[in-house]
Amino acid sequence: MSPYYLATPAEGGDHGWYMKLKMSDKIPVAGFLKPNQMLAEGFSRWLQMSGSATDGSLNLHPGEPVSGCDGTLTGSIEQGTNGKFSGLLSFDGYADDCSMHLDGEVSLKGGIDPASNELEVRMELAKLQARIGKKPLQLGGELRLRFAANPSGRKLLQAESRLRLADENGPRYNLSPVNFTWDRRGTYPAITMDGRIRFFPYGNVELKTTSPLQLLPPRELPFDGSLRVYGAEESWIRMLFNRGGDPGFFRIDGSDGLRTIGHL
Repeated sequence: MSPYYLATPAEGGDHGWYMKLKMSDKIPVAGFLKPNQMLAEGFSRWLQMSGSATDGSLNLHPGEPVSGCDGTLTGSIEQGTNGKFSGLLSFDGYADDCSMHLDGEVSLKGGIDPASNELEVRMELAKLQARIGKKPLQLGGELRLRFAANPSGRKLLQAESRLRLADENGPRYNLSPVNFTWDRRGTYPAITMDGRIRFFPYGNVELKTTSPLQLLPPRELPFDGSLRVYGAEESWIRMLFNRGGDPGFFRIDGSDGLRTIGHL
């Protein structure tokens, strides 16, 4: 579920959230969680650092940079009427944990609902590139976000992603769509996801968190929760995280009687 699908996964940093065809292959197929999280939380961080948003109006100081472990994220917003806005995010080698780097521009449009004080934004990803180590990736599609407009370190951030990712060999996956939530309001962060992904050239899977994945900082590996992946002919695989003292440990069971364990 990270962006990693390298022949040598150790290249480019922590490769801990990925999907494989078979354990014996030792080659991740593709990942989708990392780029979505970087875009969603990167924008939220920029908004938080650049000012405040209340009563249906944005009070920003455009150009305030966000720094990660590498590179920067900057942005600008033009405010319209009735809480509407449009803008641009610029990524210059930006990385939050130095595993995946983003370069390019993301256009955005959105607004604030004065009644709920919630912000909604749609991001267009056509001009965004990524790299893992020296491996270039091309991103596309769109990401829709919804969260409380008031700057806060603890948010419920909701996203609908139609992210596309390709490499030099062509498309790797399309999300059509996948809905995410990142909930940082409690003691531990939690994530949920629900939707369909097309992996090229293998086909489609449906995935759903039947119980939210509770994450343990700083690496944010799950220590509780359940994720199911559904395939053709009513086949399914479940990853069950339920060992609080060993984050990243999971049990696997499946519709074909599969029973095994693993570790992220």
